[in-house]
Amino acid sequence: MHSRRNTTRSQTMSTRQTVGLAALVFTSVLPALLLTGFFPSLGVLRDSLPLWIIVALLGGALGGGLMTPNLRYWYVGTIAGILIGPGMLIATYYYTAFRSSFLAIEIVIPMVIGALPGLLFLVLVTMLFVRRIRAQRLASRNVGQGVPAAPYPPGAYQPQSSGPTQTQQPFQPYYAPPQPSLQPPASQQPPGEEYNPQRR
Repeated sequence: MHSRRNTTRSQTMSTRQTVGLAALVFTSVLPALLLTGFFPSLGVLRDSLPLWIIVALLGGALGGGLMTPNLRYWYVGTIAGILIGPGMLIATYYYTAFRSSFLAIEIVIPMVIGALPGLLFLVLVTMLFVRRIRAQRLASRNVGQGVPAAPYPPGAYQPQSSGPTQTQQPFQPYYAPPQPSLQPPASQQPPGEEYNPQRR
């Protein structure tokens, strides 16, 4: 009997991510259409673009944080949302400000253009994260295989060993061969007499 891995959760957006996407769109794209007259304003903040930019900032931060797949890195999604929200608002506003009508599918164009700064930020963070993971895996693999660690760089602090200290030998600039001894062996020297080479 074969069992299949359940990948439905990873392939579809969760409820939290859906709410985050809705918060991002409703605070950026819809206000832009409201400012350009494509939605009835009802007399509420019709011409206040700076105030809607602040709303897009808050909505982008909230939506980006909720759309983060792993809430451990919510701050990455929040920063990306801060870039995406006002970007989509401004891009949609200028895309529709000088037009009297447009197709519904066209709204994707300013949304993608406005989201480019936040998407580039996410790509950069992902590349750095992948590089860090690869470096950690390579380091753990080298440790497991017994590869010695890299030496300390010049000037870095090197911990001293707790064993007995060894005296350092004086530095010798060159190798000096041993000088032959003129004194004969003790077996050939008369007892009680010192050897004098000038007596020969």
